[in-house]
Amino acid sequence: MSSKKASYKVHKRPVADSDDEPAPIAAKNVPDSHVVCGNEILTICIGQCGVNMGYEYVSTIMREHKLDAQGTFTGDISVDNSNRSNNHDVQLLSKMNACFKCSRSNSSSSLSYAPRTIFFDSDRSSIDGVRQSRLSRVFARQYLFDGGAESKPCGLYPIGYNRGMDVIYESMDMIRAEVESFDSFQGTQLIHSVDGGCGAGFSSLLLHKLSDEYPKTMRVSHVCGSDLSGRRTASYGAHNLMLTAYNRVLAVDQLVRHCDLNTMLNNGLLLRYTAQAQAQATTTTTTTPTTYAEMNCMASLVLSGITSPLRFVHEPQICDNLHKMNAFFSVFPRLHFLNVSHAPFILHQQKDAPKCDDHDILHMNGGWCGNDVSNVKLEDGKLFCTATFYRTCYEKAMHGVHAFMEAQNRKMSDDFVAWIPHNVATGFVFDGAFHAYKAHATLMSTTLMNCTAQKASFQRLSAAFARAYKRRAFVFHYVSNGMEYDEFEEADQNIRDLITEYQDKQDAYVDSEEEGDSEEDSMGS
Repeated sequence: MSSKKASYKVHKRPVADSDDEPAPIAAKNVPDSHVVCGNEILTICIGQCGVNMGYEYVSTIMREHKLDAQGTFTGDISVDNSNRSNNHDVQLLSKMNACFKCSRSNSSSSLSYAPRTIFFDSDRSSIDGVRQSRLSRVFARQYLFDGGAESKPCGLYPIGYNRGMDVIYESMDMIRAEVESFDSFQGTQLIHSVDGGCGAGFSSLLLHKLSDEYPKTMRVSHVCGSDLSGRRTASYGAHNLMLTAYNRVLAVDQLVRHCDLNTMLNNGLLLRYTAQAQAQATTTTTTTPTTYAEMNCMASLVLSGITSPLRFVHEPQICDNLHKMNAFFSVFPRLHFLNVSHAPFILHQQKDAPKCDDHDILHMNGGWCGNDVSNVKLEDGKLFCTATFYRTCYEKAMHGVHAFMEAQNRKMSDDFVAWIPHNVATGFVFDGAFHAYKAHATLMSTTLMNCTAQKASFQRLSAAFARAYKRRAFVFHYVSNGMEYDEFEEADQNIRDLITEYQDKQDAYVDSEEEGDSEEDSMGS
């Protein structure tokens, strides 16, 4: 079997001249022929972190699809049928139905859209923040679900799990009602953290129910978490590190069992990139403290890049739905944790930020070792496969991408396993959605990687869990809420088995003599 890596051939689409400014946005009547149905994705945001990240993610993709705060499409698509293929606003509607549902107002012929998003949290304050937000009108009230009259935050996995048991039937009824309106249900994507109680406990319960209810659909989880390196701070003491380790071990155990794909985002790296973006956007020497809202904005850029092939027409169509994405990245059933890198990181609210150079963006992300947001060193393992999605509305921005990617493939050929052919893919998204970023950059890229180096993050997690559990520190909080010691030990063993599996696949090789013999046998038969 050949070990040569090959990227997919790219067929360029005709795009407008990059020197021409796009036409002014104007609200126009939207024909029914632009409403495309099918391949729906349901987004579920769980816990305080998931709700805040999910809200910023919805705000970002609405901006990209030219939807205002009421969900009305503001693009101009009133062109002749012969010119529709060159209209970027028309392209925005081609796969809009994946993440938005459409409804036509009786008083107007324009179309309005609502995100296919459900929010769950045991703390009412985060849900109330969505209810009182700028986008409150686009979210259905019944899909903003809190813990009821006794809602309060929960920091332990069993508390989140037990509170989820009280509302799981009502939650599943809500999900069924939404899924029944779909034409072709792709799957669900969860946005949550694994450090807290609701994000870890309730998401585990919900994933289990979704795998039983919809076994043939995809379940993708976008996980955000802190770095369990053992460092203590004044605000994050030893007890928080131990509780976080317990919560994460129990949650990751369920992610291995019930998820098809997982992307890992690191809080510390998001904080660093946010601080760098702030420093580039300001001309003064004084620095302002980074807020969670700005970090969520950075996380939303990453999630937007990950879902861009699902929401826009791109060439070649390597990951245009969740099933294709799972078939490409999930080389082995249990090894489905993906590393993510993204460039550039920008803050929308800072209009005076310098424009990013295309060459810098390619080197920050094209080498698969730059703007990593998963806290994994790729040189510690072998790559199974990678896919990079470039987004732009300027054709000249893509002139140097092909040569750069070919050079990177040759340079990093030894970093890939030798027994998986055609494991490097590149996709290009030419659409009008890039209007939201043209003030900051002419090119944006997001890379997903399945790499055996991911075992390092699980090794850190297992070590942090072992340090706490050998003393049974704070375990009584979990046992008093219905858990047993066997559940801890089973979850820890599952993660240790996962580490061993990563190492086995990294050390695997193809014997050239056996490969030659098998080829001769096949030719003789």
